[in-house]
Amino acid sequence: MTSSGADWSDSTIIKSSELDNFFYESMDDEDENVIIHGYSIKVLESGFNYSGLEEYLGDKFADYVFPSKKKQELLDKGKSPAVRAQQKAGFNKDYQRDGNLGEFLLFLLVDGYFDIPMISHKIIYKQNYQHEVYGSDNLFFGEFKDREHIGVGEAKIYGGITDGVRAAVESIGDFHNENSRRYMEQELSLAPKNISRNLNEQQIDYLADVMVDGGYSDFPIFHPVFICYGQEDLKDVEDVTKSIDEIEDEISEILKDEDYISKIDNQVEQGHHRINRAHLLFLILPVADLDEFRKRMLTSIVPGIGPAISPEDDSDDSKTEVES
Repeated sequence: MTSSGADWSDSTIIKSSELDNFFYESMDDEDENVIIHGYSIKVLESGFNYSGLEEYLGDKFADYVFPSKKKQELLDKGKSPAVRAQQKAGFNKDYQRDGNLGEFLLFLLVDGYFDIPMISHKIIYKQNYQHEVYGSDNLFFGEFKDREHIGVGEAKIYGGITDGVRAAVESIGDFHNENSRRYMEQELSLAPKNISRNLNEQQIDYLADVMVDGGYSDFPIFHPVFICYGQEDLKDVEDVTKSIDEIEDEISEILKDEDYISKIDNQVEQGHHRINRAHLLFLILPVADLDEFRKRMLTSIVPGIGPAISPEDDSDDSKTEVES
């Protein structure tokens, strides 16, 4: 079994204690190669902690776009990492089709809760809207299930969980069909151009061997999949007559009733059975009002985008993020 002997968690930059201020785990489930963690926005006495999350996302987006050393270089030059990060991301004013929010949240959860670092800052080299349509939503490498894995990420924000799961399974299926070698080699060929300098030199050298000449085939793949969707039942849980514990218990029951495992299995059986050779790590975040959530979180990351999100541009929540 190939192993670097490196502690990949040393190269993560998000602390789980930070995330615990804004998220908590409402449920978890596992069946063979499918692992599910269902999250909820933290519940405070005043309700869901959307305001705190807005501020946190605004502060942390530059950490997603730039490695820590690059951020410091910008600061030393008197430049704003936050503003530069917004420019690099190239946010789409059609906010319901902008993929940055889902990919950013995927990075935060995998790095912070699973101690697996993102190995390349692909977003720095995103040249245009079409470029973000292709490839994975973040590449990771680290220890998962007691063994080093390549993490090929996917992020979806959809009106309903079933559509989100369907789209995610279809996307990751590309890495396990008859063209899988081409997809993987194309993905890994881009990574060295924007390798994360949050990694140490030993890790970077090791990954250079993984990314070239088919070295990746010595490692199992896991797919961290982030899905955020609208869950109408959550609109009724915020009630001043209920304690926080009662609200959290109610949310847990709502999520358990969704039977995520069955929804995922059903999609895999629809012609995507070959992805059973990989671990599927689903990170699921239901929100009461998906449209409001997207607007608030995107505006916190890019304050200037608010006026561009006009009421006449709004449509139903079935519109997706950019397909990746």
